[in-house]
Amino acid sequence: MLPLIFDTCAPREEILSGDLSLDLFAAKLRLVVEGNAPQVYQDANKFFANTFATDGIKTPICEVFSRLGNRCWR
Repeated sequence: MLPLIFDTCAPREEILSGDLSLDLFAAKLRLVVEGNAPQVYQDANKFFANTFATDGIKTPICEVFSRLGNRCWR
């Protein structure tokens, strides 16, 4: 029998402290380009370390890169 998710996963610190800002889930690309977005969006390594790549994000990325370079990585 597999262990329960509650026994194997711990919530992130900002969840436990109540400091999670829901606006972090809606990136505003203009703010990223201007350098005024929250830090989580300014640092690509931090962003991708905290982001699960769903089909909803992989599809547009794939379309952009396939148009730019005639390839698609999945």
